[in-house]
Amino acid sequence: IRSLQHTAALCEQLPQAQALISIADREADMYELFVEALRLQGEQAGRFHVLVRAQHDRQLEDEQNRLWDHLAEQPACVCWSLELPAPKGLHSRQVRHVEALWQSVTLAVPAHQKKHHGHEQPITLTAIIVREPMPPPGQSALEWVLLTTWPVNCASEAQRVVRWYARRWQ
Repeated sequence: IRSLQHTAALCEQLPQAQALISIADREADMYELFVEALRLQGEQAGRFHVLVRAQHDRQLEDEQNRLWDHLAEQPACVCWSLELPAPKGLHSRQVRHVEALWQSVTLAVPAHQKKHHGHEQPITLTAIIVREPMPPPGQSALEWVLLTTWPVNCASEAQRVVRWYARRWQ
């Protein structure tokens, strides 16, 4: 959360930047982080965003489903070839053929956040699921669930966000 706050503070130091996006892996999948990101986004006039790979299969607000089951039931909206760093070797690349779908989701407040911290507000984010229907021989299928405050309204925007996440190693 402290890192998120420091990144958001860069908005004031970089007035020419259209937006700043803080990208994190599954360790950052915390309700408190998303609440803080949305607060900071408001403070920074919408110029600050967060993109996190989900670790927790969260309960959706007003629905019986959990996030991952809900996304798994949806058909893919776009297919493309995604370039990633190779698993071994710093300078090589690999191409994975993936499909994705995206939609706005409202996540329920986790029970422990209600009980111990008094949080009541569900959070609305864009969820993107990226999956690899046919992985290369000998490799596990790629599957990411990404949560972001960045608005995604079309295939090119979804691909852009996925490419941002894929570049996190760099």
